[in-house]
Amino acid sequence: MLLSIELRPGTRSDPPGCPPNAILAVRALWGLPCIACIGTAFASCTGFKDDLTIQSIDGPSTAGDVVEPACDTSMPFGSPSQVPGLSGVASGLGGLRLSPDGLTAYFHASGRSDSVAYDDLYTATRNSVSSAFGNIVPIEGAGVNTSSDEVDPTVSGDGLTLVFARMRPPTDPVHLYVATRPLPYLPFTGVGLLPNVNDLTAELDETPFLRQDGDVLYLASSRNPANSTDIYRSTRASASGDLATPTAVSELNTNYSEVSPVVTPDDLTIYFASDRVDGNAMGSYDIWVATRASTSAAYFSALTDVAELNTEFDELPTFVSSDGCALYFWSDRDGTSVPYVATRRRN
Repeated sequence: MLLSIELRPGTRSDPPGCPPNAILAVRALWGLPCIACIGTAFASCTGFKDDLTIQSIDGPSTAGDVVEPACDTSMPFGSPSQVPGLSGVASGLGGLRLSPDGLTAYFHASGRSDSVAYDDLYTATRNSVSSAFGNIVPIEGAGVNTSSDEVDPTVSGDGLTLVFARMRPPTDPVHLYVATRPLPYLPFTGVGLLPNVNDLTAELDETPFLRQDGDVLYLASSRNPANSTDIYRSTRASASGDLATPTAVSELNTNYSEVSPVVTPDDLTIYFASDRVDGNAMGSYDIWVATRASTSAAYFSALTDVAELNTEFDELPTFVSSDGCALYFWSDRDGTSVPYVATRRRN
């Protein structure tokens, strides 16, 4: 659960033992008031049954500070909702990725008046993770948005590297491109095919996802003719080196399609979409998840479907928050391409 924080001086109903100027007026997202003291459990919280402790806040606390307690990642996600500010802004919107702080979005959209082609790359911002996105503009950079279709942007955590898929409809193959910039507020430059990663004989190299540190890239590719599309992983040998030729994440792949891989920053949990029919598959593309104990483990295991989010329509994951408590995904369950978010109950 996200909580907005406002400073106020100590007054009536303060939790006992709070030092001066340590009182915070806390309001849950649904508007129920709480009064809390830094370092103690919540007190005097209307309609709030669980105790939470605010351990510290870095720097001076101001209105709008947000406390995000950890959730139990073994618990299911709650009911999804459309991402505020990104519904109804295009005829189709997908591939939503976020910056590590959750305040900047990257995505592709179609049917907008500022589009160069049918699908172009966009960015949007918001003031807090509880507010709606706004300020939707094309991603800046010569050669980023062209007369071809650009989809599925993924940006490194430092905001300096952009990888995306480009296709020239109606019959040309889809491959991955890269662009960089020296500072996160400047336009991207140097757009070109991503070295080593593409298989130019394959029809599809798509749905790229950069791990937050930019040293690992996951993607889907049809380079294995025995399957449809499979998930691959490419790693960077050094901070200044190129990504290497991808290898298949074979434990996740089947004769069906596996696409849209998304990993947590620690690379221990992966979400992806598949149209496989085994397990509890609902039909079309469903979301699946697998985990591993460490990055030195050779394989992901404990593969299971994310049953609480899957429907008979398409669901494809696009981003998972750094703490694993929020999963963003694309679905056409409401008749059009719309981004959704589902969260786990925070402790």
